[in-house]
Amino acid sequence: MSFSLIEANPDYIDLIMEIEKDCFIPQIQERREVFLERIKAGAGKGTFLLFIDDETCRPAGYICGEFMEKVPSDPAGIALNHNPATVKESAAFSVFYISSFGILTEYRGKGNGNHLWKQALSAFEKLPGIKKLVLLVNENWSGALHIYESTGFSATALFKGFFPDGNGIFMEKNICL
Repeated sequence: MSFSLIEANPDYIDLIMEIEKDCFIPQIQERREVFLERIKAGAGKGTFLLFIDDETCRPAGYICGEFMEKVPSDPAGIALNHNPATVKESAAFSVFYISSFGILTEYRGKGNGNHLWKQALSAFEKLPGIKKLVLLVNENWSGALHIYESTGFSATALFKGFFPDGNGIFMEKNICL
């Protein structure tokens, strides 16, 4: 199975929301308006990507993130449905926060998640000025934790009760230039 990476645009919002509902319990699903803001904030920057199944030409998943000035020390800065537009763009930003990553159920369990993660990670590592990638993952998502750890992410903080069903593990990866 092969996939292409394309930049998301508002025309894909219904499909993005289908993926979101398929991947996450209702309590942690991002709102449509938030995804539209993330698409707008990242337009032309490669920060909101869709994984397109080359056979069906339909999105199999998405990944998105945003530039940050520094690694957040408070989970409020990365809380569910936070507005990425509040983070102003600057060439000085050296941190990229991967805010969401979802793969449709039908593509899971076949190595696609790992493959697509690595494909997106390669693109994010080439973003201008980025020296560190960060993310937050539920401690109960063992498959995701394994993928992140296998690609060089390390746990640096625990945000107790961040998710309705568990703690959040904050992870970081330094980018070597």
